[in-house]
Amino acid sequence: MIEFARAFFNIALLRQGPQVLPASPLLFVLLIAATFLLVLGASLGFGFDVLVMLEREALATGFGLTLTLAVLSIAGRRERFLQVAIAMLGTALVLAPIDIVLLSVAGAIGSAADPPDWVRTLEVVELAWGVIISGHVYRCALERSLLVCVLLALACEIMVASAVEGLFPFKP
Repeated sequence: MIEFARAFFNIALLRQGPQVLPASPLLFVLLIAATFLLVLGASLGFGFDVLVMLEREALATGFGLTLTLAVLSIAGRRERFLQVAIAMLGTALVLAPIDIVLLSVAGAIGSAADPPDWVRTLEVVELAWGVIISGHVYRCALERSLLVCVLLALACEIMVASAVEGLFPFKP
């Protein structure tokens, strides 16, 4: 597992791509389970509605992976889906502690719903880095330019966020 964690960190730092990961259905399922356990723990820890947070995560994960499969299928690279999905899930788990720290800081200062501007700025930077990581993963899988793949990742992120917020608005 330490080797996988190292690979996820290296992908998040744009040093490696999804090709260093195995196309393992078991690893894929374990990462999804870890994601939902993290959401469950964070929801309980911060006092959020657990059911709504799990529904939000299910929609975000399912729709995000569906968009990734569609992108890879259109590009004729469907066979790379498992490695790309594993890279996306693993790097999201690498970024998760940053989200938790920012939520903790916002809660300690006032409210997670209305954090100070500097916390919002850090949240935007972290979100932007996540989009760049996704673009990097797409770039490795699609063999296109980083700019095109970052724009593709941004479009996917906007679609997922819009769907999640539209169906399950966040109410801390």
